Amino acid sequence: MKKRYTLIMAPMAAMILIASVAVACTQIVVTPSVDAIQTSIAQTLSAQPTNTLPPSATPPPPPTVTPEPAPIHLSGSGDDVINLDRPAGAALMHVSGNAAGGHLLAVTAYGANGELIDMLVNTNDPYEGIHPLDFYQDQHTTRLEVKATGEWTIDITSLNEGQRFEVPGETVGSGDNVLILAGKPPDVATIEGNEAGKEFSVTSFAPTVTVKQLVKTTQPYNGKVLLDPQAKILVINAQGPWKINITTK
Repeated sequence: MKKRYTLIMAPMAAMILIASVAVACTQIVVTPSVDAIQTSIAQTLSAQPTNTLPPSATPPPPPTVTPEPAPIHLSGSGDDVINLDRPAGAALMHVSGNAAGGHLLAVTAYGANGELIDMLVNTNDPYEGIHPLDFYQDQHTTRLEVKATGEWTIDITSLNEGQRFEVPGETVGSGDNVLILAGKPPDVATIEGNEAGKEFSVTSFAPTVTVKQLVKTTQPYNGKVLLDPQAKILVINAQGPWKINITTK
């Protein structure tokens, strides 16, 4: 009987011990320390696969290179209206004509809805010059009207084809032109021109389409003006020679 009693009591004792442990567990709440929580988070992150890293750790894709639009060459004689198939964006327009002089040469830009965008050329003299095209927001020239006697040519090119002006430095020219500033940030421009007392203006453009009228006069001009250090383009409207010197700080 003693041996039988021992075999029965052993399982009962085990059950009592398990029940006691279970009760004890329900009564004791263990709050993990801050170190334990941080360690757990670190272990969780380190256990994740490498392809689930935060987006900031993924290198950005290479930029898409948009090819420059092809140059547009136009030529003709007398009055004409030309429809342009070109993407929106700033460009340069080189106009030549009225070689004999004494006649009107005018080139006017219009948008898709027939709105007037700009009168680029308006002269009775022999003409050759470069103008900005669609430099302002929401401008998109889709049609040109030419008034002329005799032959004329028009070339539309990208800004990269413009005349480079290395700052600091000096350049001379004659007539209408567009200068692309390169080198160091510009500071002060010394401008001379308009000896004949015609219309003369110099305008600067910054990347944010900030426009600053530096000079506008019908008198001979020689003076210094302050440039925006972010200026990248100078537009000159002139008849006759001019000179520009730009310094940096």
